[in-house]
Amino acid sequence: MLRLLLILSSLIIAKEAIALDYSLSGFVGYNHVQSTVHSNLDDNPYDFGLLFSSDLNENISASVHLKYTGGEHVEDILAFGFLSYHTDLFKLPIELQVGKFRYDNGLHGGDLTNPRVRPGIIVPQSIYWDSLRYMRDGYGFRMMTQYKNFELSTSIGKSVSHNREQEIFAWLNVPANYLSFNNELDMEGKFGNVFNSFLKYTDDNNVVKLGYGFVDFNEYIAAEYISFGYQFSFTDWTIEAETLLINPTTKHTNTSFFNFSSDLNKGYSLSLSYTVNDNVKIYSNYNTYERKGELVQFDHNWNRYNDTSIGVMYNITDSILFRTELHRSEGSSVLTDKYPQSDNNYDNYYMGAFGITYFF
Repeated sequence: MLRLLLILSSLIIAKEAIALDYSLSGFVGYNHVQSTVHSNLDDNPYDFGLLFSSDLNENISASVHLKYTGGEHVEDILAFGFLSYHTDLFKLPIELQVGKFRYDNGLHGGDLTNPRVRPGIIVPQSIYWDSLRYMRDGYGFRMMTQYKNFELSTSIGKSVSHNREQEIFAWLNVPANYLSFNNELDMEGKFGNVFNSFLKYTDDNNVVKLGYGFVDFNEYIAAEYISFGYQFSFTDWTIEAETLLINPTTKHTNTSFFNFSSDLNKGYSLSLSYTVNDNVKIYSNYNTYERKGELVQFDHNWNRYNDTSIGVMYNITDSILFRTELHRSEGSSVLTDKYPQSDNNYDNYYMGAFGITYFF
């Protein structure tokens, strides 16, 4: 906490002391999640964020986003930070980024650190489950370009992981101690290589996004994914549909998406929201996830997840946001970092959540 306060103080002082073309904004919040089967879902209830960006000259800009959620890894308070170089190539705008950034999978992959625009307190776990941070956060290089209504982004780099056992288990559903025993997983090894690319189309009413990526956990274990998202907006209503297909593999099998195996892990999400007025929005979601394939070794509740939710977002003022949600869930395949390995409690359970955030 002291380190967080020092960083926040230094940036606020820098805002006053440095005459640059910059912007500085942030938020502080509190979230509480209660479950009928587990009491430790809100072990990181506090939420702090600070976003600083500056145009250093006409071609180079810098962005830094600091975020702290009360977790044990305070050294990773840097959500992202990168330098951008803007130029033109064949009359197309090109942006080159280097640093730590988010890989922006799915319709909302880039929104998850912003409480005002993220799709929920508990986001659809079948598409944005916690261990996808192995895909979302990393150090490396990214190139982006736009042509009319199309945007193309390609990234390559090293992913960030604090708990390799959790990552391997969540991606492959294989016990990490089993892989370690068989010399297939180096728990102290380097971060995995990540490739990520997406193509996005946007117009007045529609957003279509197609993504592909892969991660090498080490020389034995890998996974790749294909994601698809569609958003349609009309008057005060918004409908979203998303799909996430994951192909987990041990490399000796040499399997690939392009074989279109039936043993893919599959996630689906359908959302509907209605904007009542400038201050109130009601939203609902159904998402489901299922694991398949030769690497799946656990019972049915560990190989599936279904969640139905309804929530309300209320802007009390321009600076204060309140949200509340109710979830009815089955299974626990995407909750591996929160739930113990037990099959007894996850046939039907409920989760309730509320959060309040102050923006400045």
